[in-house]
Amino acid sequence: MRCNRVLLFATMISLVMLSQVRAGVVFSYTGSLQEYIVPTTGVYYISAAGAEGGHGYAGVAGLGAVLSGEYALTAGTKLEIIVGGQGTPPEIQNSNAEGGGGGGSFVYITGALQPIIVAGGGGGGGVYGELYGGVSGGQITTEGATGLGPNGGAGGTGGNGGSGGTFSQGQNGGGGAGWLSNGTAGVYGFGASGGGGFGPPTFAGGAAGGIVSGGGGFGGGGGAGNSSGGGGGGYSGGGGAGAYGVGGGGGGSYLDASFTNTILTASTHSGNGVVEIRLLSESTPVPEPSTFAVILGTGLVVFSCRRRWTRRTT
Repeated sequence: MRCNRVLLFATMISLVMLSQVRAGVVFSYTGSLQEYIVPTTGVYYISAAGAEGGHGYAGVAGLGAVLSGEYALTAGTKLEIIVGGQGTPPEIQNSNAEGGGGGGSFVYITGALQPIIVAGGGGGGGVYGELYGGVSGGQITTEGATGLGPNGGAGGTGGNGGSGGTFSQGQNGGGGAGWLSNGTAGVYGFGASGGGGFGPPTFAGGAAGGIVSGGGGFGGGGGAGNSSGGGGGGYSGGGGAGAYGVGGGGGGSYLDASFTNTILTASTHSGNGVVEIRLLSESTPVPEPSTFAVILGTGLVVFSCRRRWTRRTT
C-alpha cells in the first residue's frame, strides 16, 4: 500500500514538471534584464510586443509592434530578455506636453551577435495627437521610422539608433536606440531637447528635455523635447520629432531567419511590452536531465516495490 502511494506521488510530480515546461513563461515589464534557461530541446513559440510611446497632451501615442513565430532551441541555452517599458508622460501636462518613445522588446542568446526577435516600440505622442500625422507605431521592417515634422530625425537602419529632430525653432525629440548603437539627442533649438535612447547593455530610455516632456521607456526609447515626441526603441531606433507638437517615429523590428509560421503586426500593442516563450514540441526522444531524474526515480520506486512484493509471495 505504501509503495502505491509513493508511486502515485512520483507520477504526479513528473506530470506537473512536464506540464510546466509546456505551459511556457510570460515575461512582463520589470525595467531590468530577465533570463530564461531553455529546459527542453524542441520547437518553441516565441512572441514579443514592443511598448507604447508616452502620451502627449492630446492623449495618444504610437503603439508597439507585435511579432511571433516558431523557433528551435537547445536545452541549456540561456536567453536574455528585455521587455520594453512605455514612454513616460510629462511631469506637467499642458499644451506643450510631449511623450517619450516606447521601448523595444528583445530576446537574444547570451553573447550572440544578433538577437532572435525584437519588437519595435511606438513613438512618443505629440501635442496635436493624430493631427498632422502625429503618431507613429512600432514597425515590422528592420528600419526605424523617421520622426514626424519637416525636421524629424531619420530612423535608424541596419540595427543602428535613430537621430534626434533638428527643428531650429523647437525643442526636438531624441532618437530611439537600436541593437548596435544608441539614439542621438534632439538638436537644441530654443529650449530643452530630449536625449537619445540607449542600446545594450543598459537599454535605458533617453532623458526628458524638461518638465513638460516625458522620458523614453526602458528598451531604448528616446526622450521627448518640450515640444516634440521621442523615437521608439527597437532593432533600429525611430527618429525624434522635429516640429512643434508632433510625435516621434516608431522603432524597427527583427526576426531571425530560422523562424517559421511567423506573424508580424505593426502598431498594435498598448502599454508596456511583453514576451512569451512556450514549448510546442520536443525534437528529441531522449529525456532532458530534469525529466530523466523523475523517470529514473519513478522506475526505482517501481523496482523496489516489485522486489518487496516478490519476497512476500515466495
